[in-house]
Amino acid sequence: MPAQGLNVGVLASDKQKLNQLVLLIKSTGEQVGAALEVASCEDTLPSVDVWVVDVDSDDGAGHSLIERIDAANIPLVYSDNDDNVKKDKASKGDGVNEHVLLPHQIRQARAQKLHLKLKSSVLNFRKSKTPAPAVRAKYVWVLAASTGGPEAVARFLTLIPDSLVNVAFIYVQHIEESAKDTLRQVVEQNSSWRVCDTDHSALIVEKSIFIVSPQHQIELLDNGVIAGTNAPWKGDYSPSIDQVIAKVARVYRWCGGAIIFTGMGNDGAFGCNMLAHRGGKVWIQSPESCAVDSMPLSVKQKGCAGKIGTPEELAKQFCKAYGR
Repeated sequence: MPAQGLNVGVLASDKQKLNQLVLLIKSTGEQVGAALEVASCEDTLPSVDVWVVDVDSDDGAGHSLIERIDAANIPLVYSDNDDNVKKDKASKGDGVNEHVLLPHQIRQARAQKLHLKLKSSVLNFRKSKTPAPAVRAKYVWVLAASTGGPEAVARFLTLIPDSLVNVAFIYVQHIEESAKDTLRQVVEQNSSWRVCDTDHSALIVEKSIFIVSPQHQIELLDNGVIAGTNAPWKGDYSPSIDQVIAKVARVYRWCGGAIIFTGMGNDGAFGCNMLAHRGGKVWIQSPESCAVDSMPLSVKQKGCAGKIGTPEELAKQFCKAYGR
């Protein structure tokens, strides 16, 4: 008996986006069970397996509907509007050749990516309904960034598969408190792993990403628990990358790691030096691929940087190091 396909709901801010998404989903072989424009939505939303949404950032009604979907505990996938699929970059020698894809190749690439996200989202949702014992992460890595960080970290996370085990991330991004929810949304859009905040105490389990709050410091306990404190961050940066990496170095030693992505300043350099001396791994984003290269360069100048590469290259190396 053939496997039953997904019943997909589509929600978009306007008719053009709606029609494009419907065609894209149909090209994946899945069924479109509902296609709704935000302005014409009724009080009761249709029953579907998963929703795909493309809502403008200033569409208040659209975001209210997304909150309703989320509250109803239905899997939700954000449409990927990134135009990076239009170009396939291949390094040759010292240069970079850009191969512009044809329109049908772009559509095919977007359909494949969306189909993967749909299947992964529904599979993870169904798995979450069956409680599984929490497995403490053996390896904990800090993902650290400032200016240009959300994009770089997203490029890294999108290549980290759900099959990786024993690993967790602590994401330290220089941001204002008001941008924390947006940052979480970016992470959730680009990773199938569990995304958590640091407002409450929690065990650092495998396949989890903890986003550090810019409002308060954290503590890492020897039993693998991460806990928020009432104390504000000290120094020029909130949150402080140096302080978080130092805590990881103390608790996890050779099982700890840090990747310093794009950013301004030198936050992270001293922490990385401590981590390296305790046996942990330190990687940096290649300066030429950064929006601002100050942070990776400051780590490189300490002489503790191991692997260097673009976010995509670092992700592949990470999978090679921790994949089965």
